[in-house]
Amino acid sequence: MRHPRYGFSALAVTTLWLSFAVVIVYGSLYPFHFQSRPLDNLTLENFLGSCCQMSGRGDVLGNIVLFLPFGFLGMLAGGHQDRTRRRVRSIALWGIALALAVQVAQIYLPSRDENLQDVAWNLVGTLLGAWVGRIALKHTGMVPDQARFHLVPGLLIGAWLIYRLLPMVPSLDLQEIKDSLKPLLLTPQFSAVDAFVTAMGWLLVAALLQRLRKDQSLDSHLPLLILVVLLLEVVIVNNTVSASNVVGAGLALAVWWGGFRHLSTQAGLLAALLLVTIAVDGVMPLTWRPVPSRFEWLPFHGLLGGSMYVNVQAICQKVFLYGSLVFFLWQTRLARTLSVALGVAVLASVESMQTHLIGHTPEITDPLLLVLAALAMLALRESSANPLREEIQSAVVPATRPTRLPEASAIATKFADKLVDLRPVQAEFLENVAERMGASVTEVTQHILDDFISQYAADMTKMEWELRNKATMAGTELPAHQCRWVECKLILHHEHARFVETLSAEVGLSESRILRYLVARFMSEL
Repeated sequence: MRHPRYGFSALAVTTLWLSFAVVIVYGSLYPFHFQSRPLDNLTLENFLGSCCQMSGRGDVLGNIVLFLPFGFLGMLAGGHQDRTRRRVRSIALWGIALALAVQVAQIYLPSRDENLQDVAWNLVGTLLGAWVGRIALKHTGMVPDQARFHLVPGLLIGAWLIYRLLPMVPSLDLQEIKDSLKPLLLTPQFSAVDAFVTAMGWLLVAALLQRLRKDQSLDSHLPLLILVVLLLEVVIVNNTVSASNVVGAGLALAVWWGGFRHLSTQAGLLAALLLVTIAVDGVMPLTWRPVPSRFEWLPFHGLLGGSMYVNVQAICQKVFLYGSLVFFLWQTRLARTLSVALGVAVLASVESMQTHLIGHTPEITDPLLLVLAALAMLALRESSANPLREEIQSAVVPATRPTRLPEASAIATKFADKLVDLRPVQAEFLENVAERMGASVTEVTQHILDDFISQYAADMTKMEWELRNKATMAGTELPAHQCRWVECKLILHHEHARFVETLSAEVGLSESRILRYLVARFMSEL
């Protein structure tokens, strides 16, 4: 079962939601050194009295951020048809139950301090996550297909902004503002590595903005976004603006507007640059150990101690970098499994090298985070097909009640006639689908074109490569009765007609061959 209007699997999201609940329990109860103690009146009194204890800023932030994904994924697990207040209440109750269970378990952990106030902050995080999930469902399921937001780029940009703006607590105190500007104005601090990493981050944000909406590119807002982030960093407590930040942002703007935004090989170049960035940032500074350190095989070992604020910031940065790496590798010609394997190999090499370097914690966490990011993107990816696929799948199996094909998003007032040669089985497929859905062959064909365009809108090179290499091989070993042609008249929207004409000229294939391949491809994916 897949959610209608956006194509991630309900089972996959539910599994991810439950998996994140396991991660919460794991992080809250580590290192699992439970000790028996009587649950007497004094213990209960101390536990209930903890609700009035004041928590530090870092603990509050950590407890909120920890449950944000829980609320978000819980909302998505309900699907587009279940985004009501009842669903929000249900997620809130599950969040309270999980948070309370963790606090009760911490009574038996001497290394942990149980605090009922944490349950309240966990609830705040759950509700905020559910609210974001509700907005995401609205944008991916309610607005027209051509104006839908891509969910994954939006989440990655959000991770970058959280990383830059933590702890997200503003202050107008003059001394706080002066302290924020000191590394930039009074004692300029510049690091070439930091500037390079910052520039890479903003380049990724620009490319993600370009892919955030199907109907328009939002990268023109990059300068304004950078300015707003730098200004916010000045007024946020415990945050600074350094020369490396400013130089990195300026370098990213220069590269992006210098022509990088128009490159057809943009995804591949970003993935390659990001691999270099991760490798350089992971081994700097190069200070060698006389004796190699131990490699930690326990996941998240380095994140379970120290400052909660620093740990949350580190996790947000890693989620952004590794998620972006997977996202752009998947837009190249590499297979998904091979892309993930490449990322894991690079991270494993960096972690292995860190055993010989001072100031690093070599562990299995980073390669594991990349795999988790890939799994999350598989679960959260938008449907590469259009909403028609769900309707056709239900039409293939006899339905209990008649349904009608949703109105094609690209239908307008201007059309173009196309005479194309199709395989008999393809012409029959289009006619059968149109008849079952109470629609026209024109509508079915336009949705197929919408499907193909939405997948490759940001990577024309990949589109042309697929057509040259796969369209020419399609149907080379068909039975004799399928090698003849059926001439079909299709009425295409003028933009679709122009798109097919352009592709035909670019790849050197006839318009009929292109349309035959697209229909065959659509049929194979049902």
